[in-house]
Amino acid sequence: DATGHPSGARRVAIVAGGIGAAPFPLLLRALAENGIVADFFFGGRTAADLVLAARFEGLVCGATFLATNAGSAGARWFLPDVFAARADTAASARVLALGECLRGIGGGGVPQAC
Repeated sequence: DATGHPSGARRVAIVAGGIGAAPFPLLLRALAENGIVADFFFGGRTAADLVLAARFEGLVCGATFLATNAGSAGARWFLPDVFAARADTAASARVLALGECLRGIGGGGVPQAC
């Protein structure tokens, strides 16, 4: 369409595990500058794996979901389960994912870019 986005969608989902989140602050700024809302899903094995979470404060225009395997920070779920339960995949034009704990993201017809 004229917006350059599939189906005119102006929303994306960013899914990151641990240090896989490192490149996303720059992307979040660029998305916001272009009026694209991003939901941020960030997870790891423990709270220590979410050390980069502070870098995202004020950058996420959509919802933020944190998860750790043991529940030491955010929800006590594996990140792919949080994504499957909470992502509005119908509204997201793209899913951008990076990190080791992301096995299972992108299935079920959800577009994926790594």
